[in-house]
Amino acid sequence: MPQIEECFVERAPELARELRNLWGRSFGPAVREMQAGNSAFFTALNSSVLLDKAIRYLSVKELADNQRQFNRLSERDAAEETAALQAFAEEYMRNTNQQPKKR
Repeated sequence: MPQIEECFVERAPELARELRNLWGRSFGPAVREMQAGNSAFFTALNSSVLLDKAIRYLSVKELADNQRQFNRLSERDAAEETAALQAFAEEYMRNTNQQPKKR
C-alpha cells in the first residue's frame, strides 16, 4: 500500500465532509458557484465513486473515533479505518489531480 501524504491524513476528514456537504447542496447555489469555477471539487463531485469513498471513510472514522474514546478500538477496526482512508485518498487524488494543501 503506498504511503499517504501526511497533509492528506490531516485534512482527510475535512475534505470528505466538504465533498459530502457540497453534494448535499448540489441543487442550490453551490452548483452555480461550482460551475463558475469557484470550487476545486466540481469535477470530483461528478464521481459517485469518490463520494461513496468519502462517505464510507467518514462512517468508518466515526466508529473508530468513538471506540478510541473508550479505549475499545480493535486492530480490525483500526485496519478498516486505514483502508478506508487509503481508498478515499487514492480516489481523491485520481479525481482532482492534486494533493491537498496543508493548512
